[in-house]
Amino acid sequence: MSLDIIKTIIACLLQYKDSWLQANDSRGASGAIVLRGLFTLALFSNLIAALQAIIFEQQSLNTALRSAYVERDILRASLLNCISRLHYLVKHHLDPIDLVRLPKVPKLGCPHQEFLKACEGTRALWEFLLANTNAELPNPLLIDGTTLVQFTADMEAYIAVYETIITKRNAWKRAKQNRDRLVKNEIKPRLVQYRAKIIALFPKESQIRVNLPTMTNARGAAPDKVYLDGEWDAVTQVAKLAWTASARVDLLHYEVRACNGTAYQTDNEYQIATVDKDQLTYNTSEGLVADGSTMVYRVYVVTKTLRERGSNNAKVIRTAAPAQTMAA
Repeated sequence: MSLDIIKTIIACLLQYKDSWLQANDSRGASGAIVLRGLFTLALFSNLIAALQAIIFEQQSLNTALRSAYVERDILRASLLNCISRLHYLVKHHLDPIDLVRLPKVPKLGCPHQEFLKACEGTRALWEFLLANTNAELPNPLLIDGTTLVQFTADMEAYIAVYETIITKRNAWKRAKQNRDRLVKNEIKPRLVQYRAKIIALFPKESQIRVNLPTMTNARGAAPDKVYLDGEWDAVTQVAKLAWTASARVDLLHYEVRACNGTAYQTDNEYQIATVDKDQLTYNTSEGLVADGSTMVYRVYVVTKTLRERGSNNAKVIRTAAPAQTMAA
């Protein structure tokens, strides 16, 4: 469930809270509504507050993760520039026996360990060149204005950001598990009990019965998925997403969700937009902060009964803007 869907559930829970208040008032001397296990309106309010707290935590973690992903790719781009430049400078100068020192130039979106290995190899080669200066080898005190000290600092900053991402991602997963467990195991059973209690205590024509909120897990078939296409527009520097229309008459909206990297994992996805049901396109630069940055997107169909289904994956890689040509 996305955060938007959970917010819809909270809106429904607040309707139940209002209904419970009205039911208690209408019963007067007969006593307030109490559910199984002496569960009162006050305890129900505590459940709502607990769910709201988890949502706030998830929103904060989402914001922190998105910032960390941006910082990671900016640092990667800077480090990758030095790796590429040093590779270019020395590949024709080293003896064959020393070519093993030459690190492989990684892609910006490669796995962390592969990128870190290239950074470590570059630092070692840089140190070797500074310590073994001669007429045949370049002496790179600076690479595009960057010193070895700055490269090492950027490398350490990159490692720290990566560790932050892992920590925040794990915290987000735990919050999601707690959220879903709270909704499934504690909140929904109380809604069922409350509805049964109201039906047993109030006549069908009473306003309490007439205005009784619906359940949040209304039945209905899951929607068919839509087909998503995505591409990077090098001119406008945005990812252009377009998808086929859902045929569901009970369509509520579409949700655009994303994962950083080359693979889509639902545990790591986050929502970047809620799109009106009549709109079939969306442009974004989310997560695509440097040439080579990679994002994978999905579009979810969400129905009014809160059923959802994701589209196929659309991977988008940022590329450089076209070179400007001088007018004759």
